[in-house]
Order: sequence, then C-alpha cells, then structure tokens
Amino acid sequence: MAEQVTDDAERRLSFLVHRVNALMSRVAKPMFKQYGLDPITSRVLVLVLNRDVTIVGDVVELLGLPQSTVSHQIKRLEKAGLIKRVQDRADNRTFRVQLTARGRRVALECDRRSQKLNILLMQSFSASAGNRLLKELDKLIVDLEHIDPEAFSRD
Repeated sequence: MAEQVTDDAERRLSFLVHRVNALMSRVAKPMFKQYGLDPITSRVLVLVLNRDVTIVGDVVELLGLPQSTVSHQIKRLEKAGLIKRVQDRADNRTFRVQLTARGRRVALECDRRSQKLNILLMQSFSASAGNRLLKELDKLIVDLEHIDPEAFSRD
C-alpha cells in the first residue's frame, strides 16, 4: 500500500473527489435544468442513448449508485415521457430501458452538452496527461469496487 501523502483532510483523495463531483454538479445543473433534469438523470439518458437499450442493472453498475436511486431516477424519466421500461423477452425478471422519441432528442442534447463540458475540463491536460488521468480513475473505480464496506468499517 502506498504511503499516505498528507494528513490534511482537504488534500485526501476522498475529499478531492467529492469536491470535484460537487463542482461538476454545480456547473452541470443549469445545463440540464431546462429539461427538468439533474446531472444524474441526464447521465442515465446519455447511457441509454449510447447503448440504445439498457438493462436497469447496467445503469446501476455504470453509475455506481444504489438500485433504489437508479429506480427512482428511471421512474422520474418515465413519468416525464423520456424513457419507457420494457420487459426483457429472454428473461421476464429483467427490465430494459428505452428512450422515447422525445427522450432521444433530449438525450442527444444532454450528450452534446456533456461532451462540451468534457472538452472544457480535459483541455487543462496534455493528451498524455488526460489519458493517464482517465486510466488512474478507472483503476480507482476497480479498487473501490473491491472494497467491502462492512469489513472496512469494522476497525
């Protein structure tokens, strides 16, 4: 395990990632507000757009959110007429999420705005530094997925 770099709470990775997420949410909220969306619901739409049809469990895994949170977001999107849930033909226990025609238009706009924000954020890095950052974040995600929260909280 790597040596701890700092004892300063605000320099810990967990604090910095939280701060980045909070700032990104603050920037993104106005981008999606006109559609009645927040950053999470817009991400759900973009995921479904990029996969055409998505199993709800995939959304849970890709966003790293609890099933209950994703289900609530999907219900909101369904109520807004942006997506529809359809039962999987191969497995009656599984539901897939599809964009409606209106949902596709909104998802395309959300994706365009998300790409624009990504370009703005990544322009601070050289291409190699940006790629390295993305690889390190991927590694961090894998590492976090393998931590048992119950075992971690016992000490």
